[in-house]
Amino acid sequence: MDAHLHRVHHLRDALPMKTAINLTATRPMAQFLEQRNLRPVLIGPDGESEQWVSSIAQHEGLDYCIAQKERLGDKQVVVTMPACEVKGRDVVLVDDVASTGRTLEAAARQLQDASPASLSVMVTHALFLNDAVQRLQAVGVENIWSCDSIPSRQQPDSPGRIARRGIAGSADSVIRGMHACLGERDAPGKHRIPASPADR
Repeated sequence: MDAHLHRVHHLRDALPMKTAINLTATRPMAQFLEQRNLRPVLIGPDGESEQWVSSIAQHEGLDYCIAQKERLGDKQVVVTMPACEVKGRDVVLVDDVASTGRTLEAAARQLQDASPASLSVMVTHALFLNDAVQRLQAVGVENIWSCDSIPSRQQPDSPGRIARRGIAGSADSVIRGMHACLGERDAPGKHRIPASPADR
C-alpha cells in the first residue's frame, strides 16, 4: 500500500515476484477530507510526494503544490517552499510515510511565515518515532491524520493523538473483486490486482 519506492520506478523492480501490485490509499484519504468539508491546499514536502499529493488533489479538485527538500544529515533537512498562496487558507502537508517527521517539521516551520488558517499533516504510513508528534505540534501542526496501515503505539489518552483512517476494507474489496472476475474467490495468494497508474 503506497510503497515508498526510492530510486525505483516500479514495484516489480523491488520485489522478486511475478506479480507485484502497489495499491494506493489516496482515494480514502481524499474522502476523509471531503467528509470534514475541507477544501485545503495540499502541499508535498518533497518531489517524491507529488504522486500522492496530485492523486488526492485530483479526486476532490483541490489546489496543490510541491516543495523541494535537501537532506543534510539524519536529523537536518532543508525544505524550500514553492510559490504557492496559502495565506488565510487551510493547508495539509501530505506524504506517504513519516518516521522521524523531520521533513514534515521543516516544511511546517516554513509555512508558519505564510500565515495559513490552519496546518495539518496527512500520511499513509505513520511511524512518528520518539518525539516526532510533539515536534510537529511545536511548529504549529494542529491535526495529524494517517491511515491504519501500521498499528498505533499511542495510548488512547495520549496528547496529540493521531486520527486514523481505515484502509483494510478498501484493499479487501479490490482483492475480492479481482478474485470474482478471475474465478479465484477461494484462491489465497493469487491476488492479481491491476496496477495503479503511478505503478505502470
